[in-house]
Amino acid sequence: AFDARAGAMAGKTFGPATPYAVARVFGGPVSWTLGGDDVSGGDAHHYTVGAGASLRIARRVNLAAEGMALGERSATVSAALAL
Repeated sequence: AFDARAGAMAGKTFGPATPYAVARVFGGPVSWTLGGDDVSGGDAHHYTVGAGASLRIARRVNLAAEGMALGERSATVSAALAL
């Protein structure tokens, strides 16, 4: 599969927390093999819009959550450790 994406985020940091709004657009052909046949298709939506927040819980540790409610719907939770 090939996918090209572009996005924009806007947020504000309040102490250890950073809430933000996000919008992304994307597209590209998707190809796979189904029952031995080559198949291609595309996305039902070519955009996603939502919000998220990042929380610094220690000097080197961040937690984040993001929910995309419009277009391609998804939810993501992550943790990061700065080395």
